[in-house]
Amino acid sequence: MNSPLRLFTDFVFVETPLEKVDAIFIPGSHHPQLAVRAAELFHAGYAPLIIPSGGQNNRLPNNMPEALWLKDLLIKHGVPDSAIIAEPNARNTFNNADFTAAMIEKLQLDINSAIIVAKGFHSRRCLLTYQTAFLKNFSFFVTLVPDGNNNTSANWHRTASGINTVMSEIRKIGQYFAEEIPEFSKKWEE
Repeated sequence: MNSPLRLFTDFVFVETPLEKVDAIFIPGSHHPQLAVRAAELFHAGYAPLIIPSGGQNNRLPNNMPEALWLKDLLIKHGVPDSAIIAEPNARNTFNNADFTAAMIEKLQLDINSAIIVAKGFHSRRCLLTYQTAFLKNFSFFVTLVPDGNNNTSANWHRTASGINTVMSEIRKIGQYFAEEIPEFSKKWEE
């Protein structure tokens, strides 16, 4: 039988085996390790395109949009400008997913699979929000980076900060998706 600790960890931290995909998605953040990981995947040939998303963030210089800051980091890590499409308006994870999906549709890009680069504790909510914004035949893969406090699936439970981060994320998932459940029933049971 799985321990409660293992169940919490498995629920919050989602990481999948990776495959080659059409794009790499980066949900908005001011953590540079997301861009570094996305650049590594790009250079390893996992995808020809990276789509960072995220609006203005007062933790960044001049309240810069996260997507543009992430784009700058990607370029500094050798990703060509032509391989990056930034979505600079998202204010939350739902916006990251919805605005990315809308941009792909508007630009008529042929994208049917993606790797989501996420902070470990944010991975389940990222995956769920992107799944709500994209068609059910879209394939998602998830790769993780540690958060700014270096919380991982192996150590989050060892500090008060890690425990607070993970438990807060579980609450956010509940808040995010409580209203979505009826729509899930319609969309995914058909």
